[in-house]
Amino acid sequence: MTIQCSTCGSAKFFFTLPKRDKSIKHCHHGAYCARCGKPLNLQDLNPPVVTPNLFATLDAE
Repeated sequence: MTIQCSTCGSAKFFFTLPKRDKSIKHCHHGAYCARCGKPLNLQDLNPPVVTPNLFATLDAE
């Protein structure tokens, strides 16, 4: 599983604690994009890509 911002495409992010970072709007508790500052959500999670192993298919034949 990879995390990539759906707005700017950055893979860097940081976490915040509740009511500690008052400079961030809405005081969101969780992960933010390090480049654009958008709170990360489920749209930013990318499931792993499964590719067939060419050598495994040749051995099976």
